[in-house]
Amino acid sequence: MRAKTWRYVLFGIIGLILIIGLSIGVSIITYVLVDNVDENIILTFLFFWSLAALIYLIIIRYRNKKNLKKKAYRYFDIGKIIFSQYKVEFEAHYTNYLNNQTRKIRPIDALAAFADIRGLSLVIDWRGEDNEGEIEEFINSKVDTLSWSNTIALREQYSDGETRDGEFIIRLFKALEKDLKQINHQLLFFDLGGDSYVFMITDAATYKNIMKSKDIDFHGAGKLRI
Repeated sequence: MRAKTWRYVLFGIIGLILIIGLSIGVSIITYVLVDNVDENIILTFLFFWSLAALIYLIIIRYRNKKNLKKKAYRYFDIGKIIFSQYKVEFEAHYTNYLNNQTRKIRPIDALAAFADIRGLSLVIDWRGEDNEGEIEEFINSKVDTLSWSNTIALREQYSDGETRDGEFIIRLFKALEKDLKQINHQLLFFDLGGDSYVFMITDAATYKNIMKSKDIDFHGAGKLRI
């Protein structure tokens, strides 16, 4: 689950706990300080506070649902930019997602699924490549001839070192990014929240266009940290 979704859920839970806790606490304090208070007053007070908590939770749920719907349609436009060469196929794929939308499948998941179906993306474990050079092989299948100067230099540095420690792969992505920029291309990562890197290759203009959008689950190699 994405950070902002967790934030909304967390705020809702905290708000509910605070309201119910406050209502119970005030009721107890009132009962202790005013021992002759009418029990019906306490029950009424508790009822209205509980009702307020329920209304608050409903509002949070409604806002989350509304935000998800807006995000889903915004990702439709983003997908059209990313998959411009497969416009008809993507629109059919995403329309099906919108018509059968569930909380378990996020907009970013729908885009990642399409990229995978079309063979446009690659998945690499967080520790590193299973087979050395598989990323370069993937990139070569998507773009024109590329000079691997930065990538080759990095691999030579690690010729006798550990390349599946979770750190080398990040350095490799950054080196690949430098080489790709020489032909005006970049790595575009799908932020799926898992323990693998899912990415595709896009031209620099498309990448820049995508990154203009706010609150998106995409990033470049520059965001990766060791």
